[in-house]
Amino acid sequence: MKLVQSLSAILVIGTATVQAQPQPDPQPAIRVTSDTTEFCDHLSRYFARISAGHHTVPAASRALADEGGRLCAQGLIRAGISRLRMALYRLRPNR
Repeated sequence: MKLVQSLSAILVIGTATVQAQPQPDPQPAIRVTSDTTEFCDHLSRYFARISAGHHTVPAASRALADEGGRLCAQGLIRAGISRLRMALYRLRPNR
């Protein structure tokens, strides 16, 4: 009986010791910085700069860039960025 009481005391003390240890701060959530209106603006300006160097800009690329800009202005950031990236991709010479 004394052995059971000793084991119970050890278990309670061990549990208290484990619970008393401070827990490390949880890691902060990963912050995605590219889903912002600033990034939309950056892509729009980049498209304008790149397309200025082309003699002819395909209508599909121009339409995608315009739609991307409108979506970003409406607050649909991811969709806007997607359209702007596709517009830039279509301007690449070796796609």
